[in-house]
Amino acid sequence: MSIEELNQELTSLQQRLKEIEIANAQLRNELLECNIQLQQEINERQQVEEKLQTAQHFMYSIIQTMPVAVFVKDATDLRFVLCNRAAEELAGVSAEEILGKNDYDLFPKEEADFFTQRDKEALTSKKVVEIPEEVIHTKNGETRILHIKKTPILDTQGQPKYLLVIREDITKHKQAQAALAASEAKFRSLVENANDAIYALTLDGIFTYLSPNFTNMFGYEISEFLGQSFVPIIHSEDVPTCIAFLNKVAQTGKKQAGLEIRIKRKDGTYGWITSNTSPVIDTNGQVVGFQGITRDITERKQTEKALLRISKAIESVSDAIGIADPTGKSIYQNPAFIQLFGYTVDELNAAGGPAAIYTNPKETKIIFNTINSGQSWRGEVTMQSSIGRTIQIDLRADAIKDSQGNIIALVGSHTDITERKQAENKLKQQAIELEQTLKKLQKTQSHLIQSEKMSSLGQLVAGVAHEINNPVNFIYGNLVHANSYIHEILNLVQLYRQNYPNPVLEIQKEIKKSDLDFLIEDLPKLLSSMELGAERIRQIVASLRTFSRLDEAELKAVDIHQGIDSTLMILEHRLKKKSHHPQIEVIKDYGNLPLVECYAGQLNQVFMNILVNAIDALEDSLSQGELTHNQPQIRICTQKLIPQQIMIRISDNGLGIPEQIRQRLFDPFFTTKPVGKGTGLGLSISYQIITERHGGSLKCISSPNQGAEFIIKIPIEQSNK
Repeated sequence: MSIEELNQELTSLQQRLKEIEIANAQLRNELLECNIQLQQEINERQQVEEKLQTAQHFMYSIIQTMPVAVFVKDATDLRFVLCNRAAEELAGVSAEEILGKNDYDLFPKEEADFFTQRDKEALTSKKVVEIPEEVIHTKNGETRILHIKKTPILDTQGQPKYLLVIREDITKHKQAQAALAASEAKFRSLVENANDAIYALTLDGIFTYLSPNFTNMFGYEISEFLGQSFVPIIHSEDVPTCIAFLNKVAQTGKKQAGLEIRIKRKDGTYGWITSNTSPVIDTNGQVVGFQGITRDITERKQTEKALLRISKAIESVSDAIGIADPTGKSIYQNPAFIQLFGYTVDELNAAGGPAAIYTNPKETKIIFNTINSGQSWRGEVTMQSSIGRTIQIDLRADAIKDSQGNIIALVGSHTDITERKQAENKLKQQAIELEQTLKKLQKTQSHLIQSEKMSSLGQLVAGVAHEINNPVNFIYGNLVHANSYIHEILNLVQLYRQNYPNPVLEIQKEIKKSDLDFLIEDLPKLLSSMELGAERIRQIVASLRTFSRLDEAELKAVDIHQGIDSTLMILEHRLKKKSHHPQIEVIKDYGNLPLVECYAGQLNQVFMNILVNAIDALEDSLSQGELTHNQPQIRICTQKLIPQQIMIRISDNGLGIPEQIRQRLFDPFFTTKPVGKGTGLGLSISYQIITERHGGSLKCISSPNQGAEFIIKIPIEQSNK
């Protein structure tokens, strides 16, 4: 190829390169414009999506806060795809348990069948299906009444895509409707079946309503007076009173009661009625009519007349007689009643009626309930006069009945027994004083008897102790010397046997006859036994002297434990084992007591009485084979209390003491023991010694089968020295 051709080709290539660059520049510009346009579209789409999300969130919030239950179902398989909080409450389960489920998962099959059928009906017809009332049963067992609307939601092609179900719970509304209907029916029944006549009037006195009993009471048909004035059936003399009564209701706007007038029946006769009337007030607070109730009181009026006639016959009776109507309003009082209580009929009614003279409201209610039930009441009551004077009354109250047995009045006959009751009270007081004096004499007598008895016993015990003590001391003292002498003789015999082992035949025979070896062995034991016996006698004598304490008749500080031990020493023969019962165990739980200032002899007497009773109780328990423990026991506890006081508790595990006996334990001459075994003075004297002589207390704690415990409390130092 020539250079010229090459140049032409190069020129052509350069020309094409320029065209490509121009085309490329145009393409870049177009791409840039496309990018800008695409970015704008993306931004616009994002804004639309944000608005759509905001709108969706707004709609979701509205749905969630709606007071009615909202469900959305997929039109294909009728499964729930959306529900609000009200729907959760209605179904009784959470949204997680609802979404993805269908009606068969939430409701009984019969109800689910019905809902599914109506769902399909709405989807097929593409119209709203409404169910005015439907009863459902929730998962938690509640029964609800629903008003349901099912609305199909269509896609762009007009085909159902979702089903919107709105369920409004109208259970409370239906219940309220039922309650209102029941209340209206009840009120209508009460009005139509009332024994009284119920009416409504305009302000001009025109009847606008009359209950069915109007006909029964007066013989007129209701149609004869509806829309008519009340005046024609009222006795001419009573018309002004009736008009004034209604005017007062209209003027005050308040209920008025107790109008009593005569009314003309259809047969031409007149009867008495009582009427209570209330105002009918409109929304502006204005009285626009009247409504009320009328009761036939003809029989009551006739009875009042008859009773007034009867009253003439009883005006001369000395007893106070009062007669009241069945409502408790006084209608007659004889002169004796007025004189006794100071009330006339009007004054008593103004004070509240016959109940005003009673002083005990509870008793008053019982009396009036009794006679209002048709029964008589008789008894003594306290009443008061108009000036407040208290009067004791023998009351006879009764109901007066007509020939049909209906109560038409109440009557009371009052006999003043104030003076008699005062005399009876005086006699009762004298009897109480005599009884107290007798008890005081018995107490003094028992104290004197026991004191003399214990004084004689103390002197005898002291004398016996003294008489025994001298020879016992002589024996005890000589036993020491006898013991020494016998040991010397035995030593001499032993020495003789060692040095002369083969005595003459006559001595050998005597040794064998007397059993010399046994005598040598037993004689020291015999002396030791005699010494122990003498020591025992000395201890008993010391215990007798300690127990009697004749040398300590006045207050003295003593060791309480020594007194208890001396008492136990004297009673030791009763504590030992016998053929018919085991030994009675004495458990000592002694505290650290100081010396106690007391009358030692008297205090030992208390210990003796309580311990003897405990031993008797244990022996009785053993004879009956009943103990709270297998081993009969007496427990003695002592301790110091704060303030300056000690306590001694003596208890046993016997049968215990019944409550009715325990309450009388400290009464003079009270005993449960057989004749000859107990005087009934021991515990009574003990109580006096502890409470009066020592300023302490003595009480018994016991119950059947729980043993008995006596608790003694006395001060360490006596204040009344």
